[in-house]
Amino acid sequence: MAPTIVALLTSMRFFLVRHGQDDFYLGKESRGLGEARKAAVKISRFRKEAQKPISILSSPIERALQTAHIIARELNITQIDSHDLLLESATPTLDDLENILNADTIRIVVTHMPTIQCILNMIDMRHAMRLAMPTGCAFHVDTNSREIIAL
Repeated sequence: MAPTIVALLTSMRFFLVRHGQDDFYLGKESRGLGEARKAAVKISRFRKEAQKPISILSSPIERALQTAHIIARELNITQIDSHDLLLESATPTLDDLENILNADTIRIVVTHMPTIQCILNMIDMRHAMRLAMPTGCAFHVDTNSREIIAL
C-alpha cells in the first residue's frame, strides 16, 4: 500500500487563518479587525496546551500581514515572517510545506482561501472540501492524526 500524502509530511501541528476582510482602512471598528481578533481568541484556546514556541507565518499581502499583526499583538507573539508561498496565487507542494512549517515550532499561518484549500486538500481532501472558509476563519491542523478542526 502506497503511503498517503499526509504520511509524507513530518508530524506537525499548525493553525491556518484566512485573512480578515479587506476593510482595515475603515478604522478600529472595521470588520477585518474584528475577524482577526476573533481568530486570535479561538487560537488562544488551543495555544494553552502548546509546549512549543509559537510564531506567525503570513502571506506578504497587506491584508494578511495586518491580520497577522493583530493576532501577534493579541497573543503576545513577537515573531512574524512572510513567505511568497502563501500568496493567493501560490500552490505549495509537500516539500514547500516541510520547508516553511518548522516541526520545532507551532506556526500560525495567515493566508488566502485558495492557499488554505490547497494545504487542507493535501492533508484530507474529503474533509477539506466540506469546510466553510469565510474571512477570518481559523483551523487547527494536526498532520499526525490528520485532524482538521474549524475553530
